[in-house]
Amino acid sequence: MAWRFYREKEGEKDTRFESLYGEHVPNLPQLLRWLPTRDLRVRACAFVNPLTAKKLQSLLKAEDDGDADPCVLRSIDMLHSIFEEWEQSSKHRLELFCRFVTGMPNVDEAIYVGRQMEGRLPQAHTCHFLIKVDPTSDRKSLKSGLEKSITETAMLME
Repeated sequence: MAWRFYREKEGEKDTRFESLYGEHVPNLPQLLRWLPTRDLRVRACAFVNPLTAKKLQSLLKAEDDGDADPCVLRSIDMLHSIFEEWEQSSKHRLELFCRFVTGMPNVDEAIYVGRQMEGRLPQAHTCHFLIKVDPTSDRKSLKSGLEKSITETAMLME
């Protein structure tokens, strides 16, 4: 069901919703009960915490945290420098990366990095917030592979 937000009178709190189909009009507490907490937090974080390279860097974790593969840790370091470069040139790439890995334009949960087969493009599993990268690739090939993957995914989502 689709909902449209509106103000009853200027100066009053925005606490009512109107159905686009003219059906039942719930109040805000009713609406909050219908929406899962995680979904609300994920949607709200896009407006509260802006997406930055530093934020993405803090969210990256090795898939096997306890027994992290040195190649995966090296890939995470390369991703850090790629994020910094994207932030300086075009912050839109950070959002595209986030959409590629999580399916959302912004996130506040961990993004896991795992191993991909050698020579393959980076692959994302949005339900697990997981990106798999070729651990043997250098920074240049990782960056070009990521840009190709996120661009193709963005074109498919349009």
